[in-house]
Amino acid sequence: MEPLLRRRAFRVARPPDVWERTGVRQRRLIRTVQLNTIESRRDSKMRLLMGTATVCLGLASLAAAQVSVQYTFFKPTFSPPAVRSGDECLVPVESLQRLGWVAVPGQGEIQVRAEEKTLKLKVQQRSGVPYVSLSDAVRQLGGMAKWLDQKSFQVLSLVQAIEVSKDSARVRASLPVDVSVFTLDAPPRLVVDVKGAAIAAGAPPKTDGPCRYAQFAPDVVRIVLDMNAVPKVASKPKPGKDLTISFAGGTILTQAPVILRPPVVGADDEAETVLRIPYEGPKPSSVSAMRGPDGAIWIRVPQAKPSEDANGTAISSVSLASATIERSPWGDVGVRLELRRPMGVTVSPGEKEIVVRVVRPRNASLALSNAVLFVDAGHGGTDTGAQAKLPDGKIVNEKDVTLPIAQEVSRLLMTDGATSVMTRDSDFNPGLYARAEAANDSSAHFFISIHANSNTVVNSMSGTFVYYHADDMDSRVLAECISEEIGRVSGLPNHGVRSDYTLYPNKGLAVLRTAKMPAVLIEVAYLNNEEDRKLLVDPSFQKKIAEAIVRGIKVYLGVKAEG
Repeated sequence: MEPLLRRRAFRVARPPDVWERTGVRQRRLIRTVQLNTIESRRDSKMRLLMGTATVCLGLASLAAAQVSVQYTFFKPTFSPPAVRSGDECLVPVESLQRLGWVAVPGQGEIQVRAEEKTLKLKVQQRSGVPYVSLSDAVRQLGGMAKWLDQKSFQVLSLVQAIEVSKDSARVRASLPVDVSVFTLDAPPRLVVDVKGAAIAAGAPPKTDGPCRYAQFAPDVVRIVLDMNAVPKVASKPKPGKDLTISFAGGTILTQAPVILRPPVVGADDEAETVLRIPYEGPKPSSVSAMRGPDGAIWIRVPQAKPSEDANGTAISSVSLASATIERSPWGDVGVRLELRRPMGVTVSPGEKEIVVRVVRPRNASLALSNAVLFVDAGHGGTDTGAQAKLPDGKIVNEKDVTLPIAQEVSRLLMTDGATSVMTRDSDFNPGLYARAEAANDSSAHFFISIHANSNTVVNSMSGTFVYYHADDMDSRVLAECISEEIGRVSGLPNHGVRSDYTLYPNKGLAVLRTAKMPAVLIEVAYLNNEEDRKLLVDPSFQKKIAEAIVRGIKVYLGVKAEG
């Protein structure tokens, strides 16, 4: 048999008796591919220069760039101007009154009275002028903030509730907003555009009364009341967090609720369970499946109510421990699914019923001893990945903390009889695209890529993210299994799972995009966070994370989680 891949190629770790039964084809890796600069973590070392003033952030040296701020519906002017420092927008303390805020200075931090709340903000000096992070303040206030470009910062208020009565509509939001109110006559409608606002993903506003709403523009939430005649707007409120629009004439057309009847199990075996949820009323405009804070899967149906015979009714199947119609953690009514093991879930609303398919993900029926897993230690060789500079001048490289974790994952998998293939087992760079290509060529069952995170503001973020590609259901299930196990033991914030489209829309990450099997990328912790970094370089923490990753893989394969 041709030798395995030479040094600077992939190492296959497997028990001696696995060679013939795996049939994994071996080949030499003869080319490498330059790392895609967009996906390289070297952006943590880049410098944004403006004049001669720079702000040192570990190895990242960033210039504070003057920026414009859009605060919900208006543009305040700051003197001195607001500046950008990494991912943060800083505003001068003396100009906080432009936002209607009151600051009480202190040593190292200040208290700010803003939007009926008291905030604690760290003071940062810029040329002798005290600044605070507007980004941090908005997070504490429950708003949303983002950069539109390098020099434009936008703050949006989140719509929290919409209440409709026979002659008024009330809108409550996390930050002050303004509204534009107008009517339409074909058919008759009252329209309220909430300016400087957004709808939070996964946290829609609570509604009381018949209305429709949507994100009409990036900074406008539109609320529509269907009427039997064109109403007359009696008053338009002043900007604020709690606004009431009064009107007269016309009657609001009540949208019939969706009445959910007890679910019925259709086809049912280990590979797939089909759950049918009959309903009465209009066809739901949108139906979604979401994981709740209790780990259950919720089928969310807008404006749903349980039928009289649905309350307390529970069913089970091969894949489902239970399926019940209940009030969800978000306040609406939905169908709660408790799964017997990790499964993918798809939802299709029909004319008379909602069809839910609970599907066993790819390769989930394998025994671990029959599985082939590629374990990828991120970066390597001249590609250091993210870097952090210690007080003594030493440099910590991402490539040096991912390798021991990957090696321990591989060792644990081999101990359990699996075939473990490492993309690198020493300090070299196999090439970005070559990593997943080799896994594809070897017909591997899983691809696990291990990384350490970083951003442009030292100590501003902490914890773990696990990424899957696009909307791939199987990879998402694997990511959820691994994320949950890491969250049990890391002692760090667990940010859960995310599609790589949240990083690079419509493109994602190369190693996930090109993998043809369930694949995840794990950002274990932040290298430029002092507390995270202490853990990342600790061998006992590295071992703990490796064990959690392997447990997550076992859970995906149907092995019950320990503890």
